[in-house]
Amino acid sequence: MKKINQIVCILSEILSIGLFVLALLYTNYNMLVISLGLLLLSNILYAIRNLRKRIFFLMFNISFGTLLVGKKLIEVVTNNVNNIFLLDIEMNTIILLFLSLATLKIGMQISEKIKVNKTEKKPSNTISKMKLESIKNVSKKIFYLTYIVLILITLEKVVYVYQNGYLAMYKDTFNSIFPTIVKKIALSNVLVLYIFLGTYPKKSECKMVMILYQLYLVLSIFTGVRGEFVVSEIIIIMYYVIRNNENVEVWISPKMKLVFPIICVIAIIGLGSYNVLRNDKNANIDLSKQFKQFFIDQGGSIDGILYAQYYKNDIASLNQNYTFGPLINSIEKGIFGKLFSNTTIKEDPESTALHGKNLGATLSYFVLGNRYLNGEGTGVQYISELYVDYGYVGVIIYNLLIGYLMGRITMSIESRKYTNPYLFAVSFLILGDMVYIPRNFALSWITNLTSIGYIMVIFVIYLISNYKYNKEIKYQGDKKDYVEYNVDY
Repeated sequence: MKKINQIVCILSEILSIGLFVLALLYTNYNMLVISLGLLLLSNILYAIRNLRKRIFFLMFNISFGTLLVGKKLIEVVTNNVNNIFLLDIEMNTIILLFLSLATLKIGMQISEKIKVNKTEKKPSNTISKMKLESIKNVSKKIFYLTYIVLILITLEKVVYVYQNGYLAMYKDTFNSIFPTIVKKIALSNVLVLYIFLGTYPKKSECKMVMILYQLYLVLSIFTGVRGEFVVSEIIIIMYYVIRNNENVEVWISPKMKLVFPIICVIAIIGLGSYNVLRNDKNANIDLSKQFKQFFIDQGGSIDGILYAQYYKNDIASLNQNYTFGPLINSIEKGIFGKLFSNTTIKEDPESTALHGKNLGATLSYFVLGNRYLNGEGTGVQYISELYVDYGYVGVIIYNLLIGYLMGRITMSIESRKYTNPYLFAVSFLILGDMVYIPRNFALSWITNLTSIGYIMVIFVIYLISNYKYNKEIKYQGDKKDYVEYNVDY
């Protein structure tokens, strides 16, 4: 089976490159899109061939295909192309996507070519089994505590969206009854979960935690935001795949493998239907069309790259750096900025669009006008930021980098080199954010690490687990002394 996979993968890649060159020579848009689809197929087959080591690479390509490739590919295959931009812009967008997928794979392959010295000493980040047990117990209890807060805040949002519509969440009209510190505690729940999973608990120990987290993810859909649900489910799947190869216990049973594709189809149809209903509660849903419609709706993310080229002169006149902008904003508006700066940052939507170093806001302002001021947006993609700031070179270098990082981090987790649950948790946060960058800022996977809530929760778990560990060590020592004393006597 792997041999067939390898042959089809190589043929797809060769055919993809051939069609890509021909499409450029003859300025053939349809051929260019087909070449992109074949390259995506080649990447997916390459990932499946060694799933445990390439699971994050696989999920990134699925995310990339769904959000940036699917819509255009369906239009070409069904002979229903309806481009609204000039051919040069449409062609250049597909070229950028092609270069991104190609260099992403090259980065992944480079990460696998670099050999790790297997005779090296035990990693300095290794934690003893007893301390690991302490971290597991503490993080599990803190997960339950933060989960209660998370559910309360999510329910508040669900009620608000039900009464006012999901777009109201993006306006300034929503004011939570919970103080900021409580919201930070709720947001830290995912990191606590990753720390717990980083202790490599048994499947039975994860059962209740996973059930509760699944309930939260389902509830979160009704806030009008589907991204968190999808990304979190992807992360859970990746964790199960990584743990499944252990001899101790099976994490993915044959039955689960059979049911999984069916669940995916149902989820896609369900999410597509919900996308219609959240805009019009009285809309008639044709389930037979929702599978295809899901990819068309989600594929709208590519519009951000198209608009970035269309408004390139207007964007250039603002003299902003968008790639590093969100990271700078996160530092300035976060705890570090408040501690070391006296500058008050203006938060109104128009100022954010024109001076906020936020390409998503800038494009939304140019494209939607007053609709942007009322809460709507075009979204942002990492490729559009990189291309606006650094052109083709920026797109190529960045994708090489994240392809390499994705490979190295995944292999470290898979080989259980990360025996430190804190390092494991941060790695999972990074990889989870990377999977979603086809519809997010280029450096969102770094920006989110600056959250004061994350820093606080690591500190709290570290202190409590260390206290319990030292207490247990003292107890074991006292017990040993007592036994030795009685034996001697």
